Amino acid sequence: MSLFRTLALGFAIAVAPMAGIAGADDHALEEFLAETASTPAQHAALAKYYRAKAADAKAEAEAHRTMAKNYSAGTSMPLARQRQEHCEKIAKLADSRAAEYEALAASHETQAK
Repeated sequence: MSLFRTLALGFAIAVAPMAGIAGADDHALEEFLAETASTPAQHAALAKYYRAKAADAKAEAEAHRTMAKNYSAGTSMPLARQRQEHCEKIAKLADSRAAEYEALAASHETQAK
């Protein structure tokens, strides 16, 4: 792989999360980078990227747990209970995403060695 391509790959991995890029383009870029990574440095960069994604998912889960607590505090209204369940479900989904990102990071860390 050329030096330019290696640098471009590293730059894309580093900048994409900071740029707030989301949606299909972000997914396509992530997929391309994961498929074309071939050097230990590229796999290390992907591992770092996935660790950051896991941290974001963990933070989202915690935020939804806090919201669920707030909805359940001192009220028995059915709508509040629905919102609490909604937040608990999203927290569990975010925990699951975090675990998947951690597994991806560990896989790339193995390839980086």
